[in-house]
Amino acid sequence: MTGRKLTLRSSISQVLGLIEVAYSSGGMLDASEVNNVTDVDLDILSHVIDDAEALGLLEFKEGNISLTSIGEKIAMENPKVVKKILRKQLVSVEPFKTVLKMLEEKGEIDREEVVDIIVKKSNPDDLDEAFMNFIQWGLYTNIFTYDHDDEIIKPIETGGRLSSYRKRKHKLTSFFI
Repeated sequence: MTGRKLTLRSSISQVLGLIEVAYSSGGMLDASEVNNVTDVDLDILSHVIDDAEALGLLEFKEGNISLTSIGEKIAMENPKVVKKILRKQLVSVEPFKTVLKMLEEKGEIDREEVVDIIVKKSNPDDLDEAFMNFIQWGLYTNIFTYDHDDEIIKPIETGGRLSSYRKRKHKLTSFFI
């Protein structure tokens, strides 16, 4: 599955909502059924489908959506496990793959560096929307922290412990269910 990338035009809640709708329909449904059930604009739905597919949560063929085993697991698990699954999927998908490599090398990166990567890897129509979705995905899955004041992204240490910069009580954002 090389070359996978998020469009960054869909939110976490939209992707998880699609997974829930597909799961409640037996794991397979027509995309037009999703539109009827959710009343979501088809343009938005196409991006949600693309991102869910890039994450390996579903397959989309000839207008039909079918959940993968990972998508089914997400639909059945509690939020803590869902975050872990999504984190595992995100680290191999662009632009997260490149940002995480840069974080590993530099220790922190600023908004401008992230925006450059997003432009190169996702080619979004709305850069502000793409950046905010990127930040939301990363915070939700606890991949990194983001300091809104300084516009700096820093990784969260492995082993479940937060880095020393977090312990120093910087103004950082993270969000949990």
